[in-house]
Order: sequence, then structure tokens, then C-alpha cells
Amino acid sequence: MRLSTTHFKYAFYAALLLFGLLIPAITTDRYYLHVAIIAYIASIAALGVRAMLNTGQWNFGQAGLLAIGAFISAILVDRYMMNFWATVWIAAVCTSLIAMVIGYPILRLKGAYFGILTITLVVAINQIILIARDWTGGAVGIYNLAPINPLLGVDFVASKVPAYYFALGMVLAMVAAYALIEQSRIGKLFGAIRQADTLAESVGVDIARYKVIAYVTASFFAGMAGAYSGHYFRLAHPDTYDMWPSIYYVAYAITGGSALIVGPIIGSFVLIVVQEALRPTYEWQAAILAAIFISVIMFLPGGMVSLPSVLLDLFRKRNALLRALVEVPDRVRGRPVAAKEKRPDTG
Repeated sequence: MRLSTTHFKYAFYAALLLFGLLIPAITTDRYYLHVAIIAYIASIAALGVRAMLNTGQWNFGQAGLLAIGAFISAILVDRYMMNFWATVWIAAVCTSLIAMVIGYPILRLKGAYFGILTITLVVAINQIILIARDWTGGAVGIYNLAPINPLLGVDFVASKVPAYYFALGMVLAMVAAYALIEQSRIGKLFGAIRQADTLAESVGVDIARYKVIAYVTASFFAGMAGAYSGHYFRLAHPDTYDMWPSIYYVAYAITGGSALIVGPIIGSFVLIVVQEALRPTYEWQAAILAAIFISVIMFLPGGMVSLPSVLLDLFRKRNALLRALVEVPDRVRGRPVAAKEKRPDTG
């Protein structure tokens, strides 16, 4: 049974990868590719949320990390005329270094305390952006950014297909990195910390160190995604990275499910497509998204990735019920039963 489940999981991953690779072949419509790119950027942030959930921490500060990457890259391009392909790596490294510095003190907190602190970090980062207006443009932000530079002769402006594949490549790189981590000793320690951090610490595990590793890894990819989003939209604005996107990223991770690494990606795609579909009825958008989120929590606690197993379980229960009905006595099924022959009275 375990082998078949593993095969099904890998077949599911392969199908998702094939679908992602073939989307530009299915449609080259700029709007649909634009929605997919937004979903990929959100997926990176949601995967970062999942990385912290694997250590038992609720991270509501992913938007702040994207903001750091976006503004570092925007400043380097706008002020120093650097190439985007250099600044995206600089932004990723700087974001991870900042996460390393602040990670050690804040990751000693647990539960709701850490979650509240990450929200305040987003607010603090936005305030720093507003105060440092000489560098960041303040409330106006940095607009009319230079478009993404051509790479190996590929133009990222004339068509959205190259931008789509680069966003997909970032997601695949993050998935590969997390898959390797989860299969390693570090991944096993993440699970131990999530399940019983006090017990793990009592046997010599430096839980603060491993939580920082998870936080820095998530921050590296968040910084890269932030840099890419700023140049893709050609705008780095503080309102793009405020508290609400951070809450949405957590919702994407929970809705998709954190049991499988593709869960946050599925959650991001589903909810962002729903958001786009509800754009004409904007006033109902938040209510409908909340209803979807609550429904998933109530009926699919494992997220959307658990839907196949839930349906399979229902199918097995149905088959078991049918077998039971076939095997019950005739009297239970309501069929007439022949009267038993009355024994003569020998008394």
C-alpha cells in the first residue's frame, strides 16, 4: 500500500509539472500568463510559510521579506544602473542575511507570540520604507523601474512567456531545495521540533539554530521573488507588501495543505484564480474567499492536497457498505423468510 501511495504521489507531481510546462503551449494570452506569474510569486511566499510551519512556527511576515528583496533590487537598478540579473541574487542574499540577524532573537518565541511579532515586523519594514524616502521614494515608492534585462537573447518585455518560465523556474528551484532538505537529517529534525520542541531540545538539538535555517532558506527565495515582482510590475511600492498579503500567503499555504510540498502552490493557484474571477464583484471577493477558506478547514483539514485521499476513503467505505449489504441475512434485506417447521410437542 505504501508503494502504491508513493507512486501516486510522484505521478501527481509529474502531472503538475507537465501542466505547468505546457501552459504557454495551451495559451499565449498575456492575461492568463500574468495570472499564472502572480500565482507563482505567491507560491514562493506560501512555501516559505510552509517551511516555518514545519518547525511549528506561524509566519505572518512573508510580505516584509518580499519587500526587502523588491526595494534592494529596485534601488540598485534605479540608482546604480545595475543589471537585474545581478540585483536579483544580491537581493536574495541580503534578505537572507537580514533574516539571519533578526532570526536568532525572534525565533526564540513560540506560538501566537511569534506570529504577532512577524506581523509587527511587516509593519516596521513598511515604516522604514516610508521614512527612508530618499532611497525608497516613501509613500510613492520606486516606479517606472527598468524592465527585466534580456537574458541570452531572450526578451522579457515583448512576450510574457519568458517571464512565465522564469517564475516557474524559481518555484521549481524552491521545491527542489525543500525536497532535499526534507529528505535530509535537517528535515527530520524540523519534524522533531514541530512535534515536540522541548523534547528535542532535551536530547541536545539546537532548536533555535534549525528554526533559523528554515527562516533563512524561506527568506532567500522570498527576497528573490520580491526582486522579480518589483521589476515584473516595474514598481516597488510599500502598499504591495503590507500586512494583508502576508495573511493571504498563510491562507494559501493552509488551503492548499502543508502535508505535501505542492500544497501551497495549489492553494495559491486556486485562490488567486478565484480572486481574478471575482474581480467584477470586488465587494464580495473577501467574503467568498473567507467562505472557501473556512470550508476547507472544516471539511478538508489537510488542505486541498488531501482531497484525493478523502475521496478514496469515501469510495472504500461505500464498497465496504455494499459488501456488508450483500452479506446480511435475508431478513435484514426485507425478503420473505420461510417459516420454520414447528417441532411436535413431546411433553
